[in-house]
Amino acid sequence: MHFFANMNIGKRLNLGFALVLCCAMGVIALCIWRLHVVADTTQSMMQQPLAKERLVSDWYRTIHTSVRRTTAIAKSSDPSLGAFFAEDAATATKLSNGQQKELESLLSSDKEKALFSQLTAVRKKYIAARDAISKAKTEGRVEDAARLLEQDFAMAAKGYLDSLQQLLD
Repeated sequence: MHFFANMNIGKRLNLGFALVLCCAMGVIALCIWRLHVVADTTQSMMQQPLAKERLVSDWYRTIHTSVRRTTAIAKSSDPSLGAFFAEDAATATKLSNGQQKELESLLSSDKEKALFSQLTAVRKKYIAARDAISKAKTEGRVEDAARLLEQDFAMAAKGYLDSLQQLLD
């Protein structure tokens, strides 16, 4: 204590200021470290839900395009349109299958799993209706393709897209 008593006021103020400055730097360093921990935790916490949301969104876009393509093929009087879009349809089907499998591995809650099984059932109806339209158009049965579009495909496509939207929500 004698050491401080013998110091002049300027040195005591400098020492006090240095002590306050060191404490402030320590608190700032601790805060920065904790912010990094919070950021890492938030990123790991949001990584899976964000991946699911993006995957379902991409799947929705793939199916929406497929619905439009199949509708155009069914309504068109041009018989070569089905062959023209055949490669796109095959690519979309392969992409959709991959998205479905990838999403299935990410599902965690019972509600998500229930929506996914409902989606799978609706998807089967959609694929059957889509394939029936393609077959009818390929065979030149334009009236059957139009009937299938109105009766089966429109309902199946709406159910499929609605189920995807529910899962996305």
